[in-house]
Amino acid sequence: MSLHAPFDLDSRRDNRKTQESTPGETADHAITEDSAGTLVNDRYELVLEIGRGETGTVWEALDLLTQERVALRRPASSLAANPGWVYEFLRGAVASMRFSSASPRFVTAFHIDQDDRGPFLLVEHVADPTLRRCFDDWATTGRPSPDHLGSLVGEIALALSELHASGLVHGELKADDIFVMQVENGFRVRLTGFGLAENHVSMGADPTLRPAPGRYASPEQIDNLRVDFASDVFSLGMLAYECFSGVVPRGVFDPLSEMVDGIPKDWSNIVQSSLAFRPERRPSIQAVAAAFLRQSRALAVVPGESDPSADTAHAEPDADDEPAIQEPVVPPPAPRPFEPSPRFKVASQRAAAVDLPELAAYLEQMRSLQGGTFPMVDDRRGTVGGRVYEVVVSAFSMGRHSVTVGMWREYCAATGSEMPDAPEWDWIDDHPVVNVSWEDIAGLGGKGGYCGWASRQAGITLTLPTLAQREYASRDCGKSLEWPWGLTFLEFSVWGSVNVVRDRTASVLRTEHIHENSVGLVDMAGNVWDWCSDWFSPYESRPVPGRKRFFGGRDDVVLTDPKGRTRGDFKGMAGGSWSDYSPILFRCHGHIWDLPQYRSPSVGFRLIAPDA
Repeated sequence: MSLHAPFDLDSRRDNRKTQESTPGETADHAITEDSAGTLVNDRYELVLEIGRGETGTVWEALDLLTQERVALRRPASSLAANPGWVYEFLRGAVASMRFSSASPRFVTAFHIDQDDRGPFLLVEHVADPTLRRCFDDWATTGRPSPDHLGSLVGEIALALSELHASGLVHGELKADDIFVMQVENGFRVRLTGFGLAENHVSMGADPTLRPAPGRYASPEQIDNLRVDFASDVFSLGMLAYECFSGVVPRGVFDPLSEMVDGIPKDWSNIVQSSLAFRPERRPSIQAVAAAFLRQSRALAVVPGESDPSADTAHAEPDADDEPAIQEPVVPPPAPRPFEPSPRFKVASQRAAAVDLPELAAYLEQMRSLQGGTFPMVDDRRGTVGGRVYEVVVSAFSMGRHSVTVGMWREYCAATGSEMPDAPEWDWIDDHPVVNVSWEDIAGLGGKGGYCGWASRQAGITLTLPTLAQREYASRDCGKSLEWPWGLTFLEFSVWGSVNVVRDRTASVLRTEHIHENSVGLVDMAGNVWDWCSDWFSPYESRPVPGRKRFFGGRDDVVLTDPKGRTRGDFKGMAGGSWSDYSPILFRCHGHIWDLPQYRSPSVGFRLIAPDA
C-alpha cells in the first residue's frame, strides 16, 4: 500500500528558493566563494571543503598557531550580508558553544570570529565519516542490518532529546551533520551543524532571517511558519526513512514495513507518524528514541518521557514488548561518622585563633579522596576534543560543600574588600557565595585572591580543583556514574530547576533535594556551578601506542593529574546550578566555561587541598 503525502515538498521548496534568490543569482551562487589555501584571519588555512548546505559551507582548516585541525563553518554571503541574520547566527552560535561543551553526543563548538566575508564558527574536527558518506558507501557495499540501523536512528534521536531538553532546536538536521562511529552492537553518533539553534518558541519571525529549506526540511520550515521541536522530528523521520530504504520519501511513498525485510512494525509506524504534515500529530523526540532503543538495546530512562508508547506514534504496543529497564531508587546510606584528619584539625585551629569561625568550620569538614584512575571525556576543542582519556588522579582533599557567604564575609572584613553585588534574594550566610569571578577567587595570574588569603590563614595550600579532580570527586572517586548518584537522573537529589523552578540558591546545610556521596561531599550537582582552575582547552599529551580508545579508533591517551594548558581565554566550570533546567548539565562530565572576569548569581566555588 502506497502512502500519499498531503503536501508537495519539492515544489514548495523550489518556489521558496526562487522567491528568495535575487535576479541573476542562484542558491548555489549565494554560497561564499572560499577555496583551498585561503588564509582566514592570518591563522586558519582552509584545506578541504567537507560540507555544503543552504546556509553555507564547512571547511577542514589548519590552525597555524596550534597546528591542530579544526572545522570552520562559513555562512552564505547572502545571509552574512543581512544584519538581522548575523545577530541570529551569533546568538545561536553562542548557544551551540555552551550546549556542545556539556554533551559528548555533540561536536564541540569553541570559537566565534569574523573576517571581511562575515562571521564564522570554529568547531572540533572529527575524523569519523558523516552519515551522508555512509549512505554513499552503503549504496555499493549493502546496508547494515535493520537492528544496527535502528540503533543508529535511536542514537540520533537520543542526541536530539538532549538538545530539546535544553530548550534548543537543531533546525537544519541533515546527513552531513551527523558523524557515525561503528561499535560492536551498532553505532555511536555525534551531531553538529546547529549554529542556528535557538529557543523552540520560534526560529525567527522575520522570514528573511531564515535560510532556504534543506533536503529534510519540514513543511512548516518551507512555508515560513513556526518552527519548533516537531520540525526536528520530521527531519529525523526523513533521515530514518532514507537510512532504512535508501530513498528520501517524496509525494507517494510506501511504508518501511513493506520496503524493508525484518524491520519491526512499530519502527515503521513511528517513522510514518514522524512524517505527519501537522506538527501536533508527530511524536515527541523522546518517543522516537524510546521506540528504536527499546528493541536495539536495553533502554534506561529517556529524559522527559515516562511512557514512550503512549505518545502519538499511532502504534499499539506488542504484548511481548520488554519494559524499560530503570535504575532502582535506593535510599541514601546513613551518614557515616566523620573524624577530621589531624592536618585539617590543625588548620581549623589556626583559622579559629584569628577569629575566622566560618573558615575554621569549613576546614574541619574537608573530605579526603584517595587517588585512582577513571575514564574522562575531554569535551574541549581541538583534534583531541571529545576523546576519552584514562586519567590518573593523585590523592587530594575537597571541601564538603561550596564556599559560603559567611566565609566570604570573613575574607572581606579581614582584607578590607567590599562584598560583591548581592543577588536578588540578598546574602544568606549558609548559602554558597555567588557573583564572584575566577580572578576574585584565584587572583590575577592565579596568585592571591581568596585562595591565597585562605591558604595563609590555614597554613596549608588551598586552591580550586582542576576539571579532572572535580569530575573524579563527582563520580564518587572515579566510579562509572552518569550523575553523582547513579545512571538515572533523580530530580529529588539536586537543587535545580528541572521540574520545579527555583529562584535562588539553597543552604549547604539543607536535608532535602541534596545528595551526599560515600566520601561525604554534597552538591556535586546543582545549587551553583563550581569554578575550576583549568583554562578550557584540550589537554596536551602524547598517545600511548597500543592503547585504544574505549569505542575504537585512534590510540588512547593516559594522563596523570592533568591541569590543562598554561594560558587560554576561558576558565572551566562544572556541576550545574539552581537555575538550570536540563538534566544533562548536572552530569558528572558536564562542563561549561567563561571569561575569568565573569560573575553570575549561579556560579560559586569550592576549595581543595593537595595531598601533603
